[in-house]
Amino acid sequence: MSTCFSIIVITKSNYDDLISTLESISEIDYREFEVIVVNGSKEEYATPAEYENRYPLSEIHDEGSGIYHAMNAGIQHIHGDYTLFMNAGDQFASSLVLRDVNDLLQAENEIDILCGAADRSDKENSRINTFWPRNPDTLIYGMIACHQSIYYRSSLLSKHKFDESTRVSNDWRHLLDMYRLGCKFK
Repeated sequence: MSTCFSIIVITKSNYDDLISTLESISEIDYREFEVIVVNGSKEEYATPAEYENRYPLSEIHDEGSGIYHAMNAGIQHIHGDYTLFMNAGDQFASSLVLRDVNDLLQAENEIDILCGAADRSDKENSRINTFWPRNPDTLIYGMIACHQSIYYRSSLLSKHKFDESTRVSNDWRHLLDMYRLGCKFK
């Protein structure tokens, strides 16, 4: 059995970077996923139909207030077993990422939140550093992984949305709340 992933891509007035992210997703060597683009811009641009032919793709136009509102808007449309958030401009480090994550989730099916590493790079795509995930016991001190490398059990996200009351650090607070609820991290 394979895991189905929902990839929520958040964008606001960033069409060129959105295309870069969609191209990265096109190179994934795993086909059990859907892509949900949340466009928070006043600009109404359509995601090119060529991507709809490569993988299931839907677009939501939502001019809400902030990234956490956009993330919650995307959560309302997920169908996959696990959900990953990306910003326009983010790219997968390898075409094998989803296949590797699927293998890990199948081997350890009790994982609620899987945290991976994320490479940061400059505009020329030269790697600057790697943000390695930390033990969830250290959540009280700060973020343990980049949100672009965190896979959430979708049923968990549907019940526990992101706090929209502030514009920063709500992904960290969300993870801390999930940890306090007893969710299983890996």
